[in-house]
Amino acid sequence: MKYITGLLFLFFGSLQLSANTNLDSLWRVWKDLSKSDEARLNALVVFCQNGILYSNPDSAILLGQTTVDLSREKKLKKQEASGLMVLGSGFYLKGDFVKAMNYFHQSLNLYEEIKNKIGMANALSNIGVIYCEQGDNARGIDYYTKTLKIREQIGDAKGVASVLCNIGVVYQEMGDKPKAMEYYMKALKIPGGKDNQVSANIYNNLGEMYQSLGQYQQALEYHAKSLEIRRAIDSRIEIATSLLNMGNVYLSMGDLSKALDYQNRSLKIEEEIGDREGMAISLLNIAIIFQRQNKLGSSVDFAKRALTLAKDVGNVTTLRDAGKVLYEIYRKTGKAAEALQMHELYVLMKDSIISDESKREVLRHELQYNYEKQKALDEKEHEKQLAIAELKSSEETNKRKLQLSLFSAIILMSGGGAAYWNKRNQSKLRELHLKAALHAEEIKRKNIEAELKLQHEKERISRDLHDSVGSQLTYIISQLDYTSVLSGENENLQAKIHNLSDNARELMQMLREIIWAIQKEELSLKDFSFKIKELLSRYQGSFPETQFHFELNDIPESAVTLKPAQLLNLFRIIQEGVNNAIKHASAKNISVVLKLDAEGRLQMLIEDDGLGLPDKMLSDTQYGLKNMRIRTEEMQGGFNIVSAKEKGTRINVELNLS
Repeated sequence: MKYITGLLFLFFGSLQLSANTNLDSLWRVWKDLSKSDEARLNALVVFCQNGILYSNPDSAILLGQTTVDLSREKKLKKQEASGLMVLGSGFYLKGDFVKAMNYFHQSLNLYEEIKNKIGMANALSNIGVIYCEQGDNARGIDYYTKTLKIREQIGDAKGVASVLCNIGVVYQEMGDKPKAMEYYMKALKIPGGKDNQVSANIYNNLGEMYQSLGQYQQALEYHAKSLEIRRAIDSRIEIATSLLNMGNVYLSMGDLSKALDYQNRSLKIEEEIGDREGMAISLLNIAIIFQRQNKLGSSVDFAKRALTLAKDVGNVTTLRDAGKVLYEIYRKTGKAAEALQMHELYVLMKDSIISDESKREVLRHELQYNYEKQKALDEKEHEKQLAIAELKSSEETNKRKLQLSLFSAIILMSGGGAAYWNKRNQSKLRELHLKAALHAEEIKRKNIEAELKLQHEKERISRDLHDSVGSQLTYIISQLDYTSVLSGENENLQAKIHNLSDNARELMQMLREIIWAIQKEELSLKDFSFKIKELLSRYQGSFPETQFHFELNDIPESAVTLKPAQLLNLFRIIQEGVNNAIKHASAKNISVVLKLDAEGRLQMLIEDDGLGLPDKMLSDTQYGLKNMRIRTEEMQGGFNIVSAKEKGTRINVELNLS
């Protein structure tokens, strides 16, 4: 089940599509050479964005390039910017985030040049979407905040509501449900949030969130609201989505009869409109329902149909899940050969998803590297222009020196020699200052080049870690899963295999965290806060009986930055402290707090309400306390722990940021 984020595009007044707009008429406008260039290009852009972008992004890219080329020829910057948006959107849908980001930035620059605020807002939104896709949620929300300011200035209530909804999605995917709820409710309260399309999407997301919290009745109520709106605007593909989501809620509730009814209704619409990807998901859900009803024959039939469609549309997640259903049924019915075949498919698709996540992580760092590289190149170009200007100025100065030498003797004989030599000394002094400034700029340029080389080396190390250690861990995990199938009913052996597999997955996560840290020259506290929230969200999923909390108290987010070694040490201390509270103290509430003390030192507190640690445990090497102290000492910080029986434990780490 997916949340609705979506890119925000620029439309052109009378050419904006309504529900009944004929795409053929737009194409005819584009082909009609008697029309103005502006009208033709506007029609082509809307045709791309609303006609073929999602169904055929390759064709949209070709037409987007045509738009850009003709717009540049005719010097139509607004249409050129819109064509760049089409190109960015096309490459985004194809998964080429580096090219997409490049085109969106080009579009943003043009919109800023022509002072088109709605275009600027749309480009900023799209850049934010890409950063969030790559897991850089802090930077994504930063761009969402920029577009919010513009939309509020121009009174774009619908756009404001859409962006608030997207911010809510980011927090929802991070596991910060209260924050997500806050943004969804904000979106609903403003006038733009009452737009049919926007409110339907918000209600859908709220339904998803309440389902994940186990509050099924509220989930059904919000999905029903979304369904009602979608029926009113006759958006059949979204009607099918709402029915599917409601079926999933009933499935979670254990009401298999209603779950089957809603999935069948969703499937019927998807078949009528030819939504093959939606059909694959509905068929798989029906297969799962039949599996739970122990109607294994019907479950196999629907799972096979889902498998076939998923292969056609290239939906890796559905392929994985269908393979898992078939594997479980074949294994239960004693069809060992078929079970192994489906398990191989399941492992292959799962590895593909893991590999895709790794590639996206590398791409995210590549985006950041390219951004910094371009920034440095722009600075170098600026320095070059300054140097050229100084050179021209120097040539003019030499000419003036030659002229001055011709009448210097006259000046001396006329009694003005002292004043002349004073001016000449001042001129030499200015020349020395200029040389010093140019020398400083040269040092700055070399420092930038060195930083870029270092960043490039970090990128290379990251790729090597992903491609070597990461791929080997992935292989080990898949082979352990495969061995688990071959082990049959030997529960003792299976338990050992599962334990090894869990350890390998934990190593994979640790590898990703190390790569995340070494990629950073420094990281803002805002970015680090997101990483902590993601960590606590993972703990929450694994230990639902424990409540995890995070607080960032009165710290200006932009004023505090951390170095890679500090990042990794603080992160590991949090992991160790939380692990201790869960495994050894039976804590029900665990909180992580970041704040600045009166002297400007960073204070990190890890507190729990568990059983506490015995005194003898606080002085020896158990529970990882020794490693936590060592990590703090490496940062030249202070470490303190207080623990009392039945009153919990409090760990305090102080770090001087100066």
